Amino acid sequence: MVREARGEGDSCEMYTVSVNRDAHGVREVRMDIRRIEVMDEAMANVLRRKTPAERLQIGFGLWRSAQKLLRGQLASLHPDWDAQRLAQEVARRLSHGAV
Repeated sequence: MVREARGEGDSCEMYTVSVNRDAHGVREVRMDIRRIEVMDEAMANVLRRKTPAERLQIGFGLWRSAQKLLRGQLASLHPDWDAQRLAQEVARRLSHGAV
């Protein structure tokens, strides 16, 4: 992780994080630490009242959404890839390279 200042007089700290290597080289994500969302207490209370099964259902829904979004992004970047290649790359990225 590389910390860098973002301009003269600008107190915003930016962080550069290398996330993936692919045919296009290292991709970077820039994060503005002022925009990190913190859950408010009302939402935390809603989630606390959920049963473990409901929380798992929410988590699996988020997982499916991440897969769908990533598959769509990869399909647009690599229109020549077939469904199997897309599925392999989605699995690789979401497992942090474990598969």
